[in-house]
Amino acid sequence: MSKNVSYYRNPKILQKIHKHNNEIKLFFIVRNPADRAYSAWKMEKERFGIKKNFGELFESIKNKEDNFLYKSCYLAGMYGHWFDLILNIFSQKQIMLIKFEDLVKQPLKICKECFEFLDLSPEFEPKTGVIHNKNFKPKSKLLIKMIFPFLKKNSFLKKYSKS
Repeated sequence: MSKNVSYYRNPKILQKIHKHNNEIKLFFIVRNPADRAYSAWKMEKERFGIKKNFGELFESIKNKEDNFLYKSCYLAGMYGHWFDLILNIFSQKQIMLIKFEDLVKQPLKICKECFEFLDLSPEFEPKTGVIHNKNFKPKSKLLIKMIFPFLKKNSFLKKYSKS
């Protein structure tokens, strides 16, 4: 079992998953795109101190800029496009589409539907009140600013460690 919030946007990863298990069942959880965009921006702002304001997203969309705001805040929420990509690799019967808002409002009902989709016993009642992935605010913004450059795709540390 695996989860990653960006797998749905990566055709190479989706192909690898399909090759590994062509009978896999997937959950595609979608969220109101505006809420998702704001949440992504807020998380990056808190974790890594990005300088752009959320309002700059509209300019990035207009110019189709190759930046975080355009790719992660806007394009990631274009679920129709990504769902079509998934359907080019997996059959529709392998995918359960879930609205995040429904999961929040009726977690037990959605969990039972997930169990049914996976052909599991509907008798099991999960503890839906437990929060596993609480968001966090960094205790030291200075430390985050010091670490962030090393996490970037083209950092010298990543290049050096791969050689």
